Amino acid sequence: MDNRITDLLASLCNCNKHYTITSAKRDPETNAKCGGVNTSAHLYGCAIDIAPYPVTNLSDFANLLAELQPDYDQIIIYRTFVHFGVSVGNRPSRKMLIRK
Repeated sequence: MDNRITDLLASLCNCNKHYTITSAKRDPETNAKCGGVNTSAHLYGCAIDIAPYPVTNLSDFANLLAELQPDYDQIIIYRTFVHFGVSVGNRPSRKMLIRK
C-alpha cells in the first residue's frame, strides 16, 4: 500500500473518524471481476474504496479526505463509498467526481 494512503488512514484515526475499507490493493483477476480498468490505481496499492462509519454525508467525507491528503489524484463519490486514489508515477490531477 502506498505511504500516502496509509498516512491518510492514520490521519483519519487521529481525527477520531471511523471508516470501513471496502476495497484496496487488488490483483488483476479481482480487479477485472469488480469492473476495474486495467490501469486502475488499485493494482498498484495506490487507491482505496472507503466509507465513513457510521455513514454520513459522503461529500463532506470526500472533502475531509482531500484536506487530509492534498496529494490525491482522484476522488470519486459513489452512492455508498468514496474512491480515493493517489497518482501512480505522474502528477496528481486532483479530480473530484460524483458517480451516484
